[in-house]
Amino acid sequence: MTDKRDIFISYSSANSDKANFICDELEKKGLKCWIAPRDIKRSTNYAEEIMIGLKQVDLVLLIFSKNAHESIYVTEEIENAFKLNKAILSFKIDETMPEAVPEDKMGFFLKNKQWLDTCPNGVFQEDGVKKFDDYSQSKKNEFYETLFDDAIRICDEVRQGSYVPPEKGSKTMPKFSKSTTEVSFFSKYKFAIIAIAVIAIAVIGFVAVSDFGSNSDDSNTTTKLEIDYVGLESDGESYFVYGSLPSDLNDTSKYSVQTKFYDDSGKVIQTNESKFNDIDGTTLCQCLVSEGNVSKVTVDVLDDANKVISTTESKNIIKQ
Repeated sequence: MTDKRDIFISYSSANSDKANFICDELEKKGLKCWIAPRDIKRSTNYAEEIMIGLKQVDLVLLIFSKNAHESIYVTEEIENAFKLNKAILSFKIDETMPEAVPEDKMGFFLKNKQWLDTCPNGVFQEDGVKKFDDYSQSKKNEFYETLFDDAIRICDEVRQGSYVPPEKGSKTMPKFSKSTTEVSFFSKYKFAIIAIAVIAIAVIGFVAVSDFGSNSDDSNTTTKLEIDYVGLESDGESYFVYGSLPSDLNDTSKYSVQTKFYDDSGKVIQTNESKFNDIDGTTLCQCLVSEGNVSKVTVDVLDDANKVISTTESKNIIKQ
């Protein structure tokens, strides 16, 4: 018999420092990990031990990097995890992204799995951050905490039989990772911007806003929705809008989001609408847009009377 483990950690030896640190921290939180070479028994078949380790766990945690992507051993581990129908969570620590094409085995096995993406392609170029090691320690710690929370949650869901694999690669973005000029500016001056907006509303007499507050069951409600970035898949037509919903709405069933995609001329080329309750994690919208190139995306928050109560836009289109 083998000891039951919770998490199998797959990594390139070039990233062993991070893999061992993550293993130690997860085990401090009560999760049992399987990690090589620690858990390879002496005088045994390496490949057989890997398969034994994979079969007994609830989650496979991949430390994804350029080195991992190029490693035949890591690729074999992920291929076998895929065949065993294991939950897979990837912790991406540099800009490397597997291309979802037939000849790329890693991309094939990971394209519908969950990611914690610390370095989305291009997002951090202005700050000079190209890989996980470029961050300050405090930001690294926030990424790690997000990773640990995700790992614990997925293990719990697998054990309870409630884990549902994402239909498309689901990306978790820690709250601080809004680093485009547009978002950074808002974060830095958000209180001044809010104050100016409130004064402007009062001057023009938009009493509808106060009517909404008095008629709603949600007290002290804010409807600020934020877009992290818009991801464009390699097919050139699949768009994913990542962001965060307002967190203080009491009855989310009353609200929906309407996403509009604009071309270079400012024309709306597609509109998508979904209820708050149907939104999974940080993916606000996902759809095919084949009519033209998208240069801007807006997301409106609608109440149950289809009244727009908040609007956010982003021109940050990132090729994934």
